Amino acid sequence: MAGYQLGGWMLQHYIYLILQLKVKIGLHLYFKPFGVNGVENVPREKPIIFAVNHQNAFLDALIVTCSTQRNPFYLARGDFFKKKWAKFLMGIIQMMPIYRIRDGLANVKKNEAVIDTCVDLLSENASLLIFPEGSHACKYYIRSFQKGIARIAFATESANDFKLGLSIIPSGIQYEDYSSACNKVLITYGKPVYIADYQQLYESDQNEAIRKLCTDLEEKLKALVVDIRPASEYDDIYAKWRINRSLFKNLVTQLEHDKELVAKIKLHPEKFDTTVAPPKPRIKSLKQVLLAPVFLYAWLNYIIPNAIVNYMLNHKIRDYQFIGSMRFVLWLFFAPMALTIQSVILFIATKSLVVTCTYFLITALLGILTVKKQVVSPGFK
Repeated sequence: MAGYQLGGWMLQHYIYLILQLKVKIGLHLYFKPFGVNGVENVPREKPIIFAVNHQNAFLDALIVTCSTQRNPFYLARGDFFKKKWAKFLMGIIQMMPIYRIRDGLANVKKNEAVIDTCVDLLSENASLLIFPEGSHACKYYIRSFQKGIARIAFATESANDFKLGLSIIPSGIQYEDYSSACNKVLITYGKPVYIADYQQLYESDQNEAIRKLCTDLEEKLKALVVDIRPASEYDDIYAKWRINRSLFKNLVTQLEHDKELVAKIKLHPEKFDTTVAPPKPRIKSLKQVLLAPVFLYAWLNYIIPNAIVNYMLNHKIRDYQFIGSMRFVLWLFFAPMALTIQSVILFIATKSLVVTCTYFLITALLGILTVKKQVVSPGFK
């Protein structure tokens, strides 16, 4: 069967690289800090599948793409590809549709062509990114894996007589906060899980091999993030965890502490308080007072993109789970655009390249400061 048509024009490759660079810079400015752990576990040349937990819409995929030297292809929800322009844009960033039962039986049948393409790509040492949970949710736990990732992996190795060396990399993303900017994020890459290790089981019982691989991957991914279970006790455990946790600068230390704390709360929930301490009165420091004019300048220069992002988030984004991703993408698009337009206007008014370049550089740097300190207009969430 013919595979899914990705398109292979040269310009697409360069557009992808330019976008990747822009997004990578944006992520390091948007998150404070942006941490990467275990990247040495990601092979640079062998075929791999990233098995990523899915909590924050397409920010999850961007974080993986910009934290390794691999340029993975993605599997995304098929309903994103309904319009021709959307399909075109998705193709540029190497996305392919995967359909669910709710998308209709006719669309589900298209998955066969997509899987064939995945097998071809992996057979040529490419990398693939899959969210094996099958859906996303702003919750600190790992949901049960769908079987698609195991089927693609076994189909690829089977087509290569289990000599390809394909591995799956459990990839756990831990967010400090899902929707707001300037919070911590840590991506942790676990040890590779080699598909060839399951060859004997696969050849004797394919269904059992698929089940075991999914179970193994699920357990390995749980070890890389805060996993609050059972679901029936999530709200209580979550509340006690957030109230009683200590904060560390080192993100790996923070993750280990958080995991240990959640484990203790599960064992002895009665020992942990859920009472929130009253907030301390906020007193402006001398530094904040002295820098107030600087923040005011930055806020005024970014008031237009600020207003646009504010409006889009409050009136156009209906799914809360997309707030974080859309906040990042909108700022990444509108802030540089506004700064460029303002610089052009200044050049036309002053006819001075020196003045314009100075304004552009200073305002760009202060824009970074603005995002980090979240100096935004009233009502911006």
